[in-house]
Amino acid sequence: MMRDQLFRPRSRTEAIQVPEPLRSPVAALRELTQRSMSVDEVAQGCSKIARWAFETGYLRIASTFAHTAATVKPDDPELAFAVGQSTRNAGRYAYAEAWFQRSIGLARRKKNREMLSSAYFGLGIMHEMRGERELARATFEKAMRAAVSGNIASLAASAHQYLIPLTMSEYKEGFAHAVEALRLYPPDDPLLARLAVDAGALFSEHSHFQLAYDLYEAALPFLTRLSDRLAVYANVCRAAAALGLKHRFAEAWGEMDRIALTFRHDSRDRVLPVLYGESLVELTHGLITLHYWKHAAQVLAEVQTIGTLRPQTVRTVGRLTEIVEDRAQGDQNRDAGADAVAFTTELQSRIAKLPRP
Repeated sequence: MMRDQLFRPRSRTEAIQVPEPLRSPVAALRELTQRSMSVDEVAQGCSKIARWAFETGYLRIASTFAHTAATVKPDDPELAFAVGQSTRNAGRYAYAEAWFQRSIGLARRKKNREMLSSAYFGLGIMHEMRGERELARATFEKAMRAAVSGNIASLAASAHQYLIPLTMSEYKEGFAHAVEALRLYPPDDPLLARLAVDAGALFSEHSHFQLAYDLYEAALPFLTRLSDRLAVYANVCRAAAALGLKHRFAEAWGEMDRIALTFRHDSRDRVLPVLYGESLVELTHGLITLHYWKHAAQVLAEVQTIGTLRPQTVRTVGRLTEIVEDRAQGDQNRDAGADAVAFTTELQSRIAKLPRP
């Protein structure tokens, strides 16, 4: 564009186009230059921008505006929680932990059981992301106790759900958490789709691949975030391979590649590297089961270039590398008990009645 065209009358209109979710908070913040605004108005405007930025993947922008809102209202546990959440997802763990602890303290002071439980959730997720499984488990149990004492069934359900991955090696305990979560969630709760993913992972871990596959497929239409869809497609790959569904395996693998290509070329870092590495590990399970040895070796090599893997993932990579080298047998489906079948059927039925996003 020529220099004399940069400042045409219509260029100003083009320059101030604002996404629809941001028009109200941006307009409010503009008024800061024109009048004195209340603390609540500033905090609300910054919070709306932070929420939009977080949901669309602009993590640095989200943490900046969340921090501004929390600074304006330093006694608000929800705003402190938002800073912890945004900085945690940006990988700034020490900073996030300080803000989660602040949220916990403020929530206790205000006797806000719902916010106390939510803050423990945020902190527990951070511990899990760092591979601190025992700390994560203890923190989610605190979240559950706060929810139960506050008679908040949906948060208690979420606590049981978050404990599923942390008790996965013990099938009975993990399945008990899944059953309790299903009991506590309202029939139309959108979080049922995520429960299906976690329960599916439990079934997959114990070779009940048919039930895992059924739950993954039920959940997929209700997952909109790229990171969630990447993880579930990887799980579908593993289950489909174990069931001999080569066509579905190929489709899911293609979706994984498409999503990975999207976030590789997106500066907003929609997917944390640890999640991508774990998704590749699940894909490798499927490749081994189908005896695609060359592809399995290539994927494992790519996983090892990721420097933020959790300790258990590193151990799994080592075990899978040995399997590839020895050309050992991969996954095989095992039938589950009647209680697991009934659970899967009930959860599928509830998810099918949810409104599509």
